[in-house]
Amino acid sequence: IIVFNKVITINNDWIISGVVTADDKSGNFYKTMVIEDATAGIAIRLDQTEFHTKYPFGRRVFIKLKGMVMGDYGNLIQLGGYVDNTGTFPEAAPIPLSLVDNHIIGGAYNLNPQPAKVTILDLSNTDKWQNRFVEIQNCEFSPADTNQPYADAVLFQSVNRIVNDCNGGSVIVRTSGYCNFATKKTPTGKGTLKGIFSIFSSDKQMIVRDEFDA
Repeated sequence: IIVFNKVITINNDWIISGVVTADDKSGNFYKTMVIEDATAGIAIRLDQTEFHTKYPFGRRVFIKLKGMVMGDYGNLIQLGGYVDNTGTFPEAAPIPLSLVDNHIIGGAYNLNPQPAKVTILDLSNTDKWQNRFVEIQNCEFSPADTNQPYADAVLFQSVNRIVNDCNGGSVIVRTSGYCNFATKKTPTGKGTLKGIFSIFSSDKQMIVRDEFDA
């Protein structure tokens, strides 16, 4: 049971398995791996850079949960290595680099996970869809956010762009100013949007893995 704004320590000798749906190759996911199985997805914070060389998109991983913690950041569920009490609320801090290999074990490669087809309305069920690899069809960036850089690569600031569907629904596409496609322009016209569905408080967000997701 998840209690928001509280971090729990996992003392049971549990192991979960999932396929990596987001790594840090593009820089839009920083020290955060997202994995998914047939039922759910979860974000794992780890104090390791360039982990995509070992745990790339499509690789199965096994997570040894004993000694890890689970909490939320803005209602987004995360796994981490220990409790960080330095902020307003306790958080799941990244797994220390020296302990990453104790908790994350790699399995088969190239499993090629496919996104679940959803509507923006579906994403209102944030408990079901958060941290999932999803695809929204027949949508487009709002006029103000069309043909604009994904993020601010000069000041290294994240930027929110709005994507709308045909039914009056909208979702934020949030992109880091540190990612390697920050200067790329958002597409024009209707198309398909893929990425990891995320939330921050009441904001529904899509985090794309690269410019080819939109």
